[in-house]
Amino acid sequence: MQALACPLCFSSLTELRCSSCAITYSQLGDLFWLWPDPVNALLDWRNRYNMELARIDRDFARAQATDSTFTTTRARVAVEQSALEQYKTELSKILGNLNLSEPLAVELHTALKTQLPDHHGLNSYNRNIFRDWVWGTEENEAVQQLLIATLSGHVKSAPDILTLGSGAGRLAYDLHTGLNARCTYALDSNPLLCAVAGRMFKGESSSLTEFPIAPLGATAIQHTLQTPPVRNDIHSICGNALAAPFSANQLDLVLTSWLVDVLDASLSDLLAHVSSLLKPGGLWLMHGSVSFESSDPSLRLSTAELAEVATEEGFEIIAQRDDELPYLQSPYSRQKRTEVVHTLLARAPSPRTTRPVQATWMPNWLADISVPVPMNDEFQEQLTTTRIATFIMGLIDGKKSIADMAVVLEEQRLMPILDATEAIRNFLTTMQAERTAQQRKG
Repeated sequence: MQALACPLCFSSLTELRCSSCAITYSQLGDLFWLWPDPVNALLDWRNRYNMELARIDRDFARAQATDSTFTTTRARVAVEQSALEQYKTELSKILGNLNLSEPLAVELHTALKTQLPDHHGLNSYNRNIFRDWVWGTEENEAVQQLLIATLSGHVKSAPDILTLGSGAGRLAYDLHTGLNARCTYALDSNPLLCAVAGRMFKGESSSLTEFPIAPLGATAIQHTLQTPPVRNDIHSICGNALAAPFSANQLDLVLTSWLVDVLDASLSDLLAHVSSLLKPGGLWLMHGSVSFESSDPSLRLSTAELAEVATEEGFEIIAQRDDELPYLQSPYSRQKRTEVVHTLLARAPSPRTTRPVQATWMPNWLADISVPVPMNDEFQEQLTTTRIATFIMGLIDGKKSIADMAVVLEEQRLMPILDATEAIRNFLTTMQAERTAQQRKG
């Protein structure tokens, strides 16, 4: 574990303490909690955990309110109710060491904007857990064989490996065993995935209920996750891929698996950090999608652009290939996917120093809670918007129509009546649409 370092300044750690930053990091159960701001990260994921619990409670209430005349429907809903209660218990057991408790009201989460996009929720990638440890070996073995074949003749014996975006840990586990690694680190930002990975690496069992998409039969299946423990060192880390907590030039292989397409950063920033982690002659192995559709054309990279950016960052391209592979194919679901997956292997440039991360990931007034928050243009605009929204909401009393409220806005000399009418209608339409969308998401 000597390779681990402070994710904020990258100084070496002594018993998980950075003397430079005066921060003591944590080992929570089977995973290391190594974020640049570990306390806020824990609070953030506590919020996401409680939002997931609120979603489960809403689903349970809807199931409980089901009043169907069909016996089969009532029987299915009763099973789902029981499964939802079981799922809450399972989450609590798996995440118990994180102390994700003290729930806040859902309304407060929404007001404070802690309700995160779907792809960042606690449960967003739980299908990966079942793919990794439940559904069988076909998909996992196909990926393992592909990547080991790509690395053949290039990777040193008994390498030190880091997997960024490691999910529930199966690929890290398979590469660790397949390459007979000396030490492997599996890093992901999602604590549910990290906690499961940590338990699997140690051979400990976990129970977790699957709710299949487009189920073939049962709508809820309880699984037991377990696998033989691995030899040598393999560790689960929860943290930020752009602030991977390692001293410079410590690793033989860095794998980014299904990460490039979802990371909220440029590929150049990611590769600058990856190259700083690798030993001289170390390898970067990319596997997964290159990019999803984005509103920013500059982010819709092709595979040729991927190689070009890597070359610009000093990497030597060794191999590139596309393969059609099964992807998240649950045997309990009617939905079956295949993906044309891209794999790229590149050798790192000469050693380089890790770049500071704080300036790119967090301004000083967020990192230090004693520093005044600036009244910038964005906050000023939000303040004005919030005041208008609050004023309109204050007019809603169950008696006034949109026309009545528009008259009040004109009387207050906020805007002409025609403009006020349209503004109020648009405001309430947006609120109703958001409410409907939230109800549909569950």
